[in-house]
Amino acid sequence: MKKLLSIVLASALSLSMYALDIFAYAPINGNVKSYTQTEYSIVNRFGDLFRVADTKIIHNFDSRFQETEVIELNAKDTVLNKTYNLYDRNNNLVEQDCYDADGILLWKTVITYKNNLKVDSSEYGKNGTLRGKVIYVYDGNQLVEETGYDFDGSLVWKTVYTYEDDNLKAISQYDFNGNLDTQDTYTYTDSGKVESIYSYDSFTKISTLKVFRYSSDDTLNDIITYDVNKQIINRMIIKYDSTGNVAKISTYDVSSKFGSTLNELVKITEFVYSSDVTDVPEKAASTTTKTTKTTKAASDTKKTDTTSTSAKTGTTKTTKKETTKTTKTESTKTSSTKKATPKVEIPSSEDEEIDEEFEEEDIDYETTYSDDAK
Repeated sequence: MKKLLSIVLASALSLSMYALDIFAYAPINGNVKSYTQTEYSIVNRFGDLFRVADTKIIHNFDSRFQETEVIELNAKDTVLNKTYNLYDRNNNLVEQDCYDADGILLWKTVITYKNNLKVDSSEYGKNGTLRGKVIYVYDGNQLVEETGYDFDGSLVWKTVYTYEDDNLKAISQYDFNGNLDTQDTYTYTDSGKVESIYSYDSFTKISTLKVFRYSSDDTLNDIITYDVNKQIINRMIIKYDSTGNVAKISTYDVSSKFGSTLNELVKITEFVYSSDVTDVPEKAASTTTKTTKTTKAASDTKKTDTTSTSAKTGTTKTTKKETTKTTKTESTKTSSTKKATPKVEIPSSEDEEIDEEFEEEDIDYETTYSDDAK
């Protein structure tokens, strides 16, 4: 059984809308007070690919680079919801309040700490009724167990964390009957970066392996997903801006269609950063952009990153957490500050062509897909 409460928490707290938090592997650099993340889906029209804006997420930070507000908008820049973060004097996140576009409370999460370690988080509905609770257990300062309960105190799920040499080794999630649900196993590079994540889902019986590829300066360039047959099924290509921050992620599915293997662009995510807090845009941006046709290639191909990748990624210890960059010094609600809205790079025309090539590169499967990762 999947987590209910943690899904809500993740949606409001994560710096990314991915299951994979890209900023855990490529931390934000510079004097950033806000960034806007725009998600595009890809549609095929008469053989040409168009990107269509789905959602936009605005993340605002305080002077300590602690996330204070998250605003979710649709493709027309209409506010869907706003989440405000509250902190104690020790910079611990202690409360989150999520409101809809009309300012009506949707849910509230209250988090308690002991010795600056999170011990439980409780989620409440719009009427103030308890919807669920998560209890955290530690070995020293390492999180080793999370247990999720329903509103009536019944067990819903349990997650167990294991470590090796202070690095996270595995995350195992169990259902309310104690049966293994999913398991992720981690390996690391010599410099301490995540090298691979081997995932197993007991319900679907599907195993996958994510391989993280870095440049010589430890900048993450792409993430390749393999199936159990050691074939590439997905590729995330990461590009950076001139300051070394993630600017664009292009996601490809690799599959067999029409008698050949296609690297099919399925998603684009763009990030725009600002040194000012970003308010809700006053006018809606256009939502559709055209890209070039899908390219054919062998399943062992790679997109060459032609954008600067000079920024180094941070050391990654992937543990469940409410947020990677959220805290404020006093326990006060932070509302959006009205300032000049930075220009957001959204396509200005409905059918603007984008050149999304997927260039070929041979990959040694036996080297890239290591059975030791299991």
